[in-house]
Amino acid sequence: MSETINVVSVIDANYIAQIEVIATSIAAHAKGDRRIVYHVLYQGPDDEAARRLAAFRRGPLEVVLHPTSNPLASIGQRGYISSAQFLKFAIADTLSDISKALFLDADVLVLKDVAELYDTQLGELSAAVVRDPPAMRRYREDEIMVVGENRFTLRTYFPEVLGLPVPDIYDAYFNAGVMLLNLDQLRHDRFSDSAVDMVRRLHDRMVWRDQDVFNTLLFGKTMLVDGRWNVLNSLFWNPAVAGDDPEMQTMVEQQRRDPWLVHFVSGLKPWRARARYSFKPVWWHFAEQTPDIRRLRRDHFWDAFVRLLPLFPPKSSAEPYEY
Repeated sequence: MSETINVVSVIDANYIAQIEVIATSIAAHAKGDRRIVYHVLYQGPDDEAARRLAAFRRGPLEVVLHPTSNPLASIGQRGYISSAQFLKFAIADTLSDISKALFLDADVLVLKDVAELYDTQLGELSAAVVRDPPAMRRYREDEIMVVGENRFTLRTYFPEVLGLPVPDIYDAYFNAGVMLLNLDQLRHDRFSDSAVDMVRRLHDRMVWRDQDVFNTLLFGKTMLVDGRWNVLNSLFWNPAVAGDDPEMQTMVEQQRRDPWLVHFVSGLKPWRARARYSFKPVWWHFAEQTPDIRRLRRDHFWDAFVRLLPLFPPKSSAEPYEY
């Protein structure tokens, strides 16, 4: 009997419908009847929407909802990114009887059978990941990163704030939106305790908060997988992000040509009216098959309507740094 595929995301109440879309896209691309359990660590009320998500089933996939307390909730939201992001640190301890899980941010769309990624052998490594081309463009170009009153280039930020070695981190820095996690190893290393401590000490100076935590604590403990498993949507309108790095150019060209998982970074998500980019129609194709499609349509309508009113000028919904 094939090993169960364990997938996990972390959300607050604002992303329930989006999890249904991801789950539908995973099930649509699953080959055979191998069991898929989609664990959702949840920070929010026990209401009808949460109970509907907990009962979600699609083909070989079932959702298991894990109401989870967040020790870092008081740190609050930055831009469009909720404090629920910090629930990532609780995955290994919450799923205490599971050895491995595929973590997905709540703003992705799966276009290939995730079993192929899940079956990657990690050995004693902590995670399998994909490099982050936009972050490394900022590194190469010495872009000034502003966090509150702090101003850094990544060449100074990585060693001085995070303690990461330069230039070694250039080839290793990854996007934390898609990670195959070795939960046994994370528990062994007491990752959760270290991550919470790091955020409490450095959150007001961190550029990419939870992503920087994973990169710092897992440095030297990861392996790279095919870049098509985490294709940032910004690569479709900015292919020049690879710059003159031949290895990065090859990866980005392959990602654009044949994406296996699309990651909608920045505030312009496919369910927002202002979003105009590739794969938004595909996201809505799967949204149409979910129980929350009426709410998604309603929210999309009101998002478009409000932006037409002169009394409510549109706010910038994009963070200064893709995430």
